Parts: sequence; C-alpha cells; structure tokens
Amino acid sequence: MEIPKKIKIGGIIYRIDQSEELADADGICRSRDSVIKICKTIPQDTKEMVLFHEILEAGCSPLGETETGHSLLDMISKLFYQVLKDNDLLK
Repeated sequence: MEIPKKIKIGGIIYRIDQSEELADADGICRSRDSVIKICKTIPQDTKEMVLFHEILEAGCSPLGETETGHSLLDMISKLFYQVLKDNDLLK
C-alpha cells in the first residue's frame, strides 16, 4: 500500500508527512493543524500499521481520547491492519 499525501477523516483533510525521525514515536497525529507524521525510516509494513493507528486517533480525537483510549486504539489498529494484510485487502 502506498502511503497517501493526504486523507479525509471525519470531513477534515489531513496532510500526511513522512519525516526522517520523530521523537520517540513511529507516528503522530496533530489534530489542531490536521497533520499526520510517519517516520519514513521504518519498514513499510510498520508505516501502514502506524497510518491506521493515526487515522483512528484523528477520528477519535474530538471525543477526548485518553491514554487508556490510546492503548485501545493501538490494539484496534494492529488488529485491523492484520486482517487487511492477511486477506490481501491492501492494494
């Protein structure tokens, strides 16, 4: 799967930047300026999984996501990615 340059989430267009390095993270979502950043030096499979995580985070951000919620988003994004990957749904 190619990482897109932008994606619409909840009616808002997020810019997706691939950065050399992120401080202690493979990806971040900044809802205040509609940006998702993904570390471009990580493996492609990891980039795809991180993108799913950040999409979920962007979608849940207006709901007041907490650290407990963040852990749940991490589990859901990994499961979602695995299902798509193992069933050849990523094209």
